[in-house]
Amino acid sequence: MGDFAEDLGRLLGSAERKAAEWLDQRQTVANQLTAIRDKATALLSQLRRGSSEAPQSRKRAAGRPAKHAQGRRKRVVSAETRAKMAAAQKKRWAVKHNKS
Repeated sequence: MGDFAEDLGRLLGSAERKAAEWLDQRQTVANQLTAIRDKATALLSQLRRGSSEAPQSRKRAAGRPAKHAQGRRKRVVSAETRAKMAAAQKKRWAVKHNKS
């Protein structure tokens, strides 16, 4: 009977130590998460202060392409080239419609 009591005492002591370790680890994780939250709050505060210094208007600057068009340049065609293109198109249209 004495061996059983000793074994049970060791088992309960071991379980108590493990529970204490887990609680300590839980507290450590909670402290780390609190530190992360505080840092994130500070960073968000800095971002808000930075955005309040920026102009409130969200209109794009003149001469600057819209977001979807960035990276692509607008084609510029001279008046002379436009006239040549129009003449060629008229010629194609006339040929196509005179055949029928």
